[in-house]
Amino acid sequence: MSFTSSIHSRLKEYIQAVKESERQKIFEELIRTLPSPQFVTDCDFIPQDHKLKQEAWIVFDAFEAVTNGMFSFELSRQLDEIEGRSLMYPWAVLTKAVEAFYQGDPEKSYSLLGTLPETAAPYVFREFFITLLEKGSTPEVWEKLKKTVLDDSKELHSSLEQLIEAAQAGMEDLMLETAGMIIRDIRKDHPEKAAEILIWTFQKLQESDILPDKAAHKAQQLFGETEGLRLTALATLSYDQDRSLIYWLLSLQSYLKSRETLKSDVKAYLRIIRDVAETVTLEFELTEEYLSLLGTHAKSLINSLNHLYPEVTEGIRYDSLDRTSEIIPLLQGLAGDEPAQPQPVHKKTMQNSTAPVQLELFAF
Repeated sequence: MSFTSSIHSRLKEYIQAVKESERQKIFEELIRTLPSPQFVTDCDFIPQDHKLKQEAWIVFDAFEAVTNGMFSFELSRQLDEIEGRSLMYPWAVLTKAVEAFYQGDPEKSYSLLGTLPETAAPYVFREFFITLLEKGSTPEVWEKLKKTVLDDSKELHSSLEQLIEAAQAGMEDLMLETAGMIIRDIRKDHPEKAAEILIWTFQKLQESDILPDKAAHKAQQLFGETEGLRLTALATLSYDQDRSLIYWLLSLQSYLKSRETLKSDVKAYLRIIRDVAETVTLEFELTEEYLSLLGTHAKSLINSLNHLYPEVTEGIRYDSLDRTSEIIPLLQGLAGDEPAQPQPVHKKTMQNSTAPVQLELFAF
């Protein structure tokens, strides 16, 4: 039985348990293993009016509000009403600690973290935040963190690895937000290191699952649309080439909307798109739905190229855009030269090589 199936099974037993002794036994197990509030909100077998699901929604909404700067007194009050005997209590405490951290109140955050039960799943985040808070001053904390990041020390990687463990169990939201906090603070002065952290984070998330769409949105929030999509395309290239191809198309479309573009950059993009498309045709069984999505983006891309660089699309047959079987050849043809022969790439395997690419777009 998989981890997810096992938790689902125990949750059902917990909800249906009649004897208090039986409920308490399952409670002690779930408090250690329940991966996130969202895990509960996604359980269809728990009624919407069940107290546990209502509390899970409160914590889920509160955490999202905290990280978006939209936290309110009402959400704080609702979090306070979640009692210690609830499976959501440790997550409520963590959310309040994160909120205090965001508000620059290290003493309150430290105090709240001290109340987290050692047996609770979110306890894994305690050491990371204690590391940030130990000097008791937000500016000093960030200076230490920046030094840690820029020196590429093992301390940062150790802390983030703890977050990864939880992210693999369903807490990628906190993983992304923590990486985002680090990136926001160093991106201006150290953009290359910030990009490296984003790529590293995305790759770690993909080791156990497909990169969620919210990760791509986070990249765009941190680096802007064009660069965020390019970094996401890079991060997915060795795990999900089919999705990477979509991100390369979107990044190029975004680039073409910018005020200043270079034909050399456009050609570099198109060569990457050609090579990734070649790999995708070798490694994947492409569905009509996927090819239709590619066709939609290809139409948008060719319209933009026609306006800015009509010589690039010269000779392209527009009726091919309506035939999904010809979308991939059309994308390959946009590069304007003979396709390179890619090396086989196996999905979700970092060790295998990928198709030849234009290195200028692979720089951080």
